Amino acid sequence: MCDLFGSSGPSAQELAAQQQAATQAQEDKRQAAIAKGKSSIDSAFSQFDQPYFDNYTKTYTTAQNGGLADQYGIAKDKLIAALAGRDTLESTGGANAISQLDKTNQDAQAQIGSNAVDATNQLKSTVNNAKTGLYSQNINAADPLAAASEAQATAGTIVAPQSVPSMSGVFASALQPFATAQKVNSGSLFPDKNFNAPLSGSGSGVFG
Repeated sequence: MCDLFGSSGPSAQELAAQQQAATQAQEDKRQAAIAKGKSSIDSAFSQFDQPYFDNYTKTYTTAQNGGLADQYGIAKDKLIAALAGRDTLESTGGANAISQLDKTNQDAQAQIGSNAVDATNQLKSTVNNAKTGLYSQNINAADPLAAASEAQATAGTIVAPQSVPSMSGVFASALQPFATAQKVNSGSLFPDKNFNAPLSGSGSGVFG
């Protein structure tokens, strides 16, 4: 229907176009809010970069290697004293016993390296899961202020573990054959004061 001046109102096609434009404008605004929120999340989590994880791996490895080195020093001193006391320090058996202890130490060092990688990957997973959760919340809410606040709070709760599992009893079983045989001899009715227990076997765990 024409108005007094002979003009007509928007056509159905024009109304649809206007509605589409309004919807698109609203979606563009929403996407801009999501992008801003994501930027805030990325900024809050930027501290968790590769150097951060590399440093954690190094810290973990150093902590466990320190304990291992202490145990190795004690175990080797005890083994050498035991071998020297039986005049077998320079023997083939004595050399084999020391070699086995050294191998146990090397194996433990390799295990520490593997443990450090596993621990670092677990920390990465914690960070990535938290970040993914924030991304999802941000998409649903499209509230950049809330995203920024939540990102800062969440990132602040994530810290690298300050304690590292201790390495204990690493070298015990490497000396267990000697320790067991020595105990059996000393507990007999007629212990042999010159008893020479065989030093053989392998494993990990500290001779006491």
